Amino acid sequence: MLLCEFAKRYALKPPLELGQICSSKVIGEYMSAKLALRKQEVLWGVYLDTKNQILAQEEIFVGTLNEATVHPREILKLALKYSAARFIVVHNHPSGQVTPSPNDIALTRRLQACGELLGIALLDHIIVGEHTYLSMREEKILIR
Repeated sequence: MLLCEFAKRYALKPPLELGQICSSKVIGEYMSAKLALRKQEVLWGVYLDTKNQILAQEEIFVGTLNEATVHPREILKLALKYSAARFIVVHNHPSGQVTPSPNDIALTRRLQACGELLGIALLDHIIVGEHTYLSMREEKILIR
């Protein structure tokens, strides 16, 4: 039953294509369906060019039921590898709740500061839960 629900959800969302122009809404909806049934926290990076076209997307960290140890170095190393001008990070909360934890907010601020040093803008940090997502940019937690 659970597998059928996952298959239906995943089939409804077209894949994020290389070169596709993306927004937080597009990525949030896609990743919400993609990560909805994961039982441990995972973090993805979506790397964009100056026109917000997707250059690459990668699963970077896999954690436990309630946390993933994340290092900005690894996220930004991939941004440099793909010559990204911008990036968005996405992670899930297996609990289904999308409220950012203090660690989520601290990571967002560290990523933003590190990205600024390298000239690579953090556009958003999206948290996905069951049937929903939260954009830290839209919630004004991440401010330019």
